[in-house]
Amino acid sequence: MMTTRLDKDAGELISPTAPNAGIEVWRLCEQYTVVQAAILIAGWDPGRVTEVEKLPSHERPAGYEAAKNALVQRLHHDSWFGRIVEIDDVHKYQNGLTYTEIDVEKSIVWSHSVKSWLSDQGLSSGFFFPERMSKPNAVPDYLNPAHPRYAPKLAAAVRAWQAYGNVSTKVDGKSPKQVLAEWLKQNAAQFGLADQGGKLNNEGIQDVAKVANWQTKGGAPRTPGKAEHDRPPNQQDGSA
Repeated sequence: MMTTRLDKDAGELISPTAPNAGIEVWRLCEQYTVVQAAILIAGWDPGRVTEVEKLPSHERPAGYEAAKNALVQRLHHDSWFGRIVEIDDVHKYQNGLTYTEIDVEKSIVWSHSVKSWLSDQGLSSGFFFPERMSKPNAVPDYLNPAHPRYAPKLAAAVRAWQAYGNVSTKVDGKSPKQVLAEWLKQNAAQFGLADQGGKLNNEGIQDVAKVANWQTKGGAPRTPGKAEHDRPPNQQDGSA
């Protein structure tokens, strides 16, 4: 069973479920040691997890070792990621080449670089993304009716585009624009595309459908239905 370092000053065992009231203050820093950054990425407070490098690997905080190794690799490959402090006369092999071992307790990484790197790896939650921590399911500003720059037609176009995969199978044989228009008609009131009596603003619906439509060329492929190649050869649209 994994345990974590007993913080002698705090007099308590640090655990993943323990409150990290002081961790927010670390966001004031523009740089961190590799050790500090790894601890933060793993979701721990560096001020409460002490002498982690002296612990056996199985006693280190969960996620720390993986985060530290990833940070070290990034430092070796990107000189703009931070600043390396080497440990003299210590070498390792990587892809058949030697490289100098770095001092993870003295080498530093820039906060903004770590955040960008995490985003590039598809990670967008945790310490380096406080906006996602405070609002994990937050609605984007352009879809939020309470936002001062909320534009109903823009929101309608985005929502229709997002919903396309859910509705297209129900309206076989129609073009994407037609499918989008059908969805907009069904949800018109939500986006101000119908008056209080329920009368649709058909012109507005068509305008929004044009914005959300990605098949803008004439004769665009239609949603699943009768395939074009099933038509008799030489038969033109509208012909008998």
